[in-house]
Order: sequence, then structure tokens, then C-alpha cells
Amino acid sequence: MLYLATSNSPSIREAIRTGLIGRLCTPRGGSPPIEGTWGADSGCFTLGENFRLERYLQWLERMSPYAGRCLFAPAPDVVGDHAATLERSLPVLPAIRGLGCRAAFVGQDGAAPENTPWSAFDVLFLGGSTD
Repeated sequence: MLYLATSNSPSIREAIRTGLIGRLCTPRGGSPPIEGTWGADSGCFTLGENFRLERYLQWLERMSPYAGRCLFAPAPDVVGDHAATLERSLPVLPAIRGLGCRAAFVGQDGAAPENTPWSAFDVLFLGGSTD
């Protein structure tokens, strides 16, 4: 297990540089990961209705020089709703893979082994509601 931090303090940067932790990068976060392992965050939870898929994919394309160190890039999801997440994610997963990242599917409430499209993604990211 590797913890991914969003902070960019000197101590966090040193921990990333030495491989103790990784960095969680978002489209709104600005700078690319200078070094170390990182994971992407689509930002769709935080942005809500302001999330724009085209902006997320453009950001991932700009991050492609660092894709070899990327643990995952999630397709957009819908918190607490597996069926809606499938509808939103399935068309995007191939695009994420096409940008050189490991495509992540976010498991939401209602996800089960028999209704999860295992071959469509590389990483299962556990999400879900807070209920």
C-alpha cells in the first residue's frame, strides 16, 4: 500500500522523492509530478456539476510524459451509484488507457463481482457513499 498526498510542502516533496509516499494530482492542482509515483484524481466529486470531461482528458494528455509513473487515472464516477458510474465511466476508460495511464474504475454502492466490467479497467478504486 502506498499513501498518496496532495500537499506540496517541503517534507511531503522529500517523502515523495524518497519513495515513502506518492502524490495525488488533480487537474486543478497545477504543477505536474516532478518526481516519484503519482495517481490522478478526476476531481469530479469536488467539482460536482462543474466537472468537464474534456478538461480532465486534456489534463491527462498534458500529464502523459509522466504516465509511466502513474498508478491510476480514474474514469469519472457518480458517488453512491454503481449503475450511473458504469454509464459515465465505460466510454471514458479506453480514452484513459489511450493516454498511457492505467484506467481506474471507481466502485460505488451496488457494485458486485458479477456486475463489474473487469476487463474494461486496470485498477479498482473503492468509492461509495458515506451512508
